[in-house]
Amino acid sequence: MLPASIGAFPLESAMEAAMVRRVIILALAGAASLSSSSRTFAQPPPGSLFVRFVAAVGAMPMGDLDGYVGDNLSTLLTPGAPRTMVEEMGVSVVAGGEAGFMLSPLWSVGVSMTTSDASSSAVFGSLFVGLGSTSLTAKITEVTATASFWPRGGGGLFASAEAGAAFGRLEESFDYSSFAGDALAYKGHWEGTGFVGGLFAGYQHRLRGGFNLLAQTGYKFRNLGVLPGDRTITASTYSAYPTGTTSGPIRDSSGRALESDFSVFYVGLGVGWSFGGR
Repeated sequence: MLPASIGAFPLESAMEAAMVRRVIILALAGAASLSSSSRTFAQPPPGSLFVRFVAAVGAMPMGDLDGYVGDNLSTLLTPGAPRTMVEEMGVSVVAGGEAGFMLSPLWSVGVSMTTSDASSSAVFGSLFVGLGSTSLTAKITEVTATASFWPRGGGGLFASAEAGAAFGRLEESFDYSSFAGDALAYKGHWEGTGFVGGLFAGYQHRLRGGFNLLAQTGYKFRNLGVLPGDRTITASTYSAYPTGTTSGPIRDSSGRALESDFSVFYVGLGVGWSFGGR
């Protein structure tokens, strides 16, 4: 194991939590403000095409992988070594766009693409012995077909469902070196595809010239299960960790294969443009 003097220092997540709260408050306030406007400006007219883009923050704890970095450090560091909690996954940036067509005043269909990510990391060690860092990043891109219902007299309110395919990827890094010449460094990556389904709702306010403002919230189910991949140790002075590549899923300290659940609840704001129609 690595020297007992190595400990982990926390990376504070309080600012991220505060950011999520502020965005949620702003999104809800924006939706309330837009919904109080005249219903003359609502959803795009039937027969029109539209595009819209949403930027959001979400809660994406990653299921099994929440706590992985801390558990991995407990395996690599000598028992009893001083350490504190590391930053874990939770806050995700979600960005996406949709292109669609208004079938009628009540229904629209579209195709959307969304990306999001979450990460966990830690810096550990001692200035007088050695320093190290470790991180795990989860990224996902999805393409879905969407169907939206615009209730009569809703003034721009809509409720939607989506389904499609997602491509997920995990990237891990670990790098430690001591002043005595000891070292351990490796990288891992795992990737796979799977089903994604979701529900979302929001309010769209139509401006002059076909431009739109919108507030949106929703949930995406994106559990891709156990992803295949490998880990490559590129440098090591420890006999227990020889250099080379090992194939297989990402595992916890007990050897259990971990699922990659990218499911997310999000709240965001967006802009759009519509044209054509009757």
